[in-house]
Amino acid sequence: MSFKMVATDMDWTLLDAERRIPPEVFKLFNKITLSGGYVAIVTGRDVESAREVFLENAYEPGRDGYPHAFAAANKIFYLEGTECVPDEEWNAKIEKWWSESQPLAKQIIDEIIPQLEGYKYERTWDCGLGFTNLEDAIQAQKIITQYMRGNGISSILLERNGWGIALNDVRLGKGNCLYRITQKMGLRPEEVIAIGDSNNDRTMLDGKIGFFPACPANADGEIIDLVREKSGLIAKKNYGWGVVEVIKQAFWSKT
Repeated sequence: MSFKMVATDMDWTLLDAERRIPPEVFKLFNKITLSGGYVAIVTGRDVESAREVFLENAYEPGRDGYPHAFAAANKIFYLEGTECVPDEEWNAKIEKWWSESQPLAKQIIDEIIPQLEGYKYERTWDCGLGFTNLEDAIQAQKIITQYMRGNGISSILLERNGWGIALNDVRLGKGNCLYRITQKMGLRPEEVIAIGDSNNDRTMLDGKIGFFPACPANADGEIIDLVREKSGLIAKKNYGWGVVEVIKQAFWSKT
């Protein structure tokens, strides 16, 4: 299998708890770029926050030609030099889609809150909840999923990232953002390896679009199970070192 792009999540995938990126990651991103390949960052952070993390790790995005694109909080930006140029057509669409879906997403949160008695959480915004532990977040995810299925709701995407839950328009999500990027770059989904660790990465790891899935060793159990089910790559190392392991095996392994 010949890959032409690596697309990776940031928090708990590329980054560890101290927001550090292993230097080896940059060497491999550079090697991919010099060989004619692409690097995409797919994150729930906004683009300014994503850039800030790279700067903290002594790399200015675009300086050496990568990353080629950011999908950041569902908005897409392409790198021209060190400037992030927005995908204006896509970014306008997501604003429209979200304005259509936000009332229903808010209603879902409103209606499941009575079922969360005894859970420790904060309503972080109209359509999101932040919990104080992973177990409560996972149980709330199950409650919301059951509610949506029971009410025939298919237009809303439930995403859990660690201890946080957010509801979104189903036309958004990391998988659809990454697919937009691949279309713009003239790539087929099967030429892309996607790396993530949590439920909010699921849409680029579940095989429905066609990306090849991978995850670091610290990924959530449900993601490890999903990647294994899809015959993807599961690293033996955590965080960015797991990303290094996946890239080496995917792009340069002789086996």
